[in-house]
Amino acid sequence: MKKWISVLFVVVLLVSCSNDDSTTKPDNIPSSNEVQLPESYEQVQKLVIGVVIPLSGNLSREAIQIKNGIDTAMMDYGSKNIILTYGDSGCSVTKVVEGFNKIMLFDNVTHIIGGVCQVEAPILRNLTMEKNITFVQVSTFLYQKDYFQAGYDALENIMTN
Repeated sequence: MKKWISVLFVVVLLVSCSNDDSTTKPDNIPSSNEVQLPESYEQVQKLVIGVVIPLSGNLSREAIQIKNGIDTAMMDYGSKNIILTYGDSGCSVTKVVEGFNKIMLFDNVTHIIGGVCQVEAPILRNLTMEKNITFVQVSTFLYQKDYFQAGYDALENIMTN
């Protein structure tokens, strides 16, 4: 009887140590050609967009309309992978730089939307070029003083390019 138990043990051991893939590979592990890799960086990481607009000062009403347009576009395009962060430019040189620096506290900022006032655009263009960040100038999208639509179009430009 001991001999049969020993033989049975050896057979079980040999079968369990076999190199047959069908018995050693669990069903829930996909083969290398079945693994779905992300198509782009944005699918893995959130898109961080900074917005530098005059939330204070003479154009604050217009800036709120731009912000509402951006927020609406964000909802329309799906906000799951987008982080928006706002900085106040106040239409002044000092505040533009402060607003930009506040936004840069976030990691991986890829785009800056701004440039409502004349003083903002050249400063933001230079700052974004230094940091290799895409600058989307809101005033490019201002048609017939529709600030809401300009904000919407600025974010849409980022999402579709």
